[in-house]
Amino acid sequence: METGLAKLLTADQVGEIIGRHPRIVLDLARRGELTAVRLGHRTIRFQESDVQDYIDAHRTPALS
Repeated sequence: METGLAKLLTADQVGEIIGRHPRIVLDLARRGELTAVRLGHRTIRFQESDVQDYIDAHRTPALS
């Protein structure tokens, strides 16, 4: 059953996707470079679509 809710990822999962340490992922969120969802005082998650937007924004032309 499809709920229409976006899948939320942890900093560890995002780090695996973008090739960075989870601490860097959290730093990106603190600086506002990567949109995060705060769930309570210490829990931070990331929507897949926001991670894709971050990747797209940092895409560079292919090297020749």
